[in-house]
Amino acid sequence: MTTALLHETLTTPVADLARQPGDALHRLQLDAGNLLAAVKAVVEHIQRAVDCKVADLDPPLCVPEEPLTEATLCDWIATALPGERLQYHQGLLLMDRSDASSPYSTKERLRIHAVAKRAWHACELGLVHLVSERVDPFVFRYLAVRARMTPLESTVRKQLLTPAH
Repeated sequence: MTTALLHETLTTPVADLARQPGDALHRLQLDAGNLLAAVKAVVEHIQRAVDCKVADLDPPLCVPEEPLTEATLCDWIATALPGERLQYHQGLLLMDRSDASSPYSTKERLRIHAVAKRAWHACELGLVHLVSERVDPFVFRYLAVRARMTPLESTVRKQLLTPAH
């Protein structure tokens, strides 16, 4: 089906098309179906190319050298560009925060808990998306992905200063 025939078919009133012989309408329908299948294949092919391009463009993952604090997390959120990623914990957050099952000292467990709460609060504010990636069985990488930019760094900091619940 040529572009001209496609345009002619689309601009012909349905009543006029209905006056065409049955075999001609059937041929148009088959041609249109073939065109639709070809276009669908092209769109899927282009989408795979876009997916590859996006995979190449993933921003690097920021993994802090020192244990992350609430203040460091807030600073990162305030200055990060949309799409940038920060690892705020690696392990099993549920167990690592627990009084009963955490392998960490009380001070470290409370730090992990405070950072996780602050990350959740930032997510509720729409500043980050929270994502987890499985590293090993029972080991996950917890990521904050910057969601959007607000006009000023100070606006983000004010939002983050409100108590996390």
